[in-house]
Amino acid sequence: MNILSLGGGVQSSTLLLMALQRETEPLDAVIFADTGWEPAAVYLNVESLRVRCAEANIPFYRVRAGNIRDDTLRGTVPSSAQGEAARFATMPLHLKTIAGHGMLRRQCKKRIQGDTHSSQDSRTRSDRQKTG
Repeated sequence: MNILSLGGGVQSSTLLLMALQRETEPLDAVIFADTGWEPAAVYLNVESLRVRCAEANIPFYRVRAGNIRDDTLRGTVPSSAQGEAARFATMPLHLKTIAGHGMLRRQCKKRIQGDTHSSQDSRTRSDRQKTG
């Protein structure tokens, strides 16, 4: 079974268009996981691709579990229907400071992989790239 996870950007859109032109293996379904806070251009692109999937009889599913922006500002995501506790919303957040650019550490890495980062290495990614 071939299912395409469509993000609405260049790569996944290209794969879908190639499948529609029969340049790749046929697709059994397309899934767009909507964050609720994509740029307008992404939603326009996804709608256009949804129509093309309908014309080609490829099932298109749009799934959504909230709004990544609202959940992040609130600090949690809604608890699941199974009664799991709410958790902190994790998305990549980039910073621009006087010292340069960086990215906040994401909680999901710690939750999934364990804390593997040394507390002594608090430099930003751009600092590490500059100094090696």
